[in-house]
Amino acid sequence: MNMNVGLVVLCLQLLVIKINSSVVKNGLPEGYRKYRDLGFYKIHTTSVNWNVARQTCENENAYLVVINSQEELELIGYMMQSQNIEEVHAGFNDLVTEGEFYTTYGQPLSSTYIQWNDGEPNNLNGDENCGNVKLRDNKPGLNDLACGQTRSFVCELK
Repeated sequence: MNMNVGLVVLCLQLLVIKINSSVVKNGLPEGYRKYRDLGFYKIHTTSVNWNVARQTCENENAYLVVINSQEELELIGYMMQSQNIEEVHAGFNDLVTEGEFYTTYGQPLSSTYIQWNDGEPNNLNGDENCGNVKLRDNKPGLNDLACGQTRSFVCELK
């Protein structure tokens, strides 16, 4: 029974996020803003697990943010601070092979900009397979965390 309740809650979360994200203004899904020449981003303040965050971004024709430069990392940090959020899900994982991180669109993470927080990735408790951006001393860096942990997240339009 508990598993069924959890599944219903998950489905309702996806439905609410899908409904909220389906409104389009000026050709963009609701809530997306252009930041300099970096792209179009939206911060979701609802805390969900990594897979729900990934699916929500896909429903918006976007992907969980993948950091490609120091400037982009700083932008995501700024967005987080403006919402008083310490961590957001990001678009990378090592679900296939431990320690080999790939973006949600299949590129090795090593082909992007990588700025891990000190001591990361650490695969704490042997189950940290999903990626996020975490503020430490108000500085953003990459972190690994358990995929089932709920966090806010940032989507970037494709």
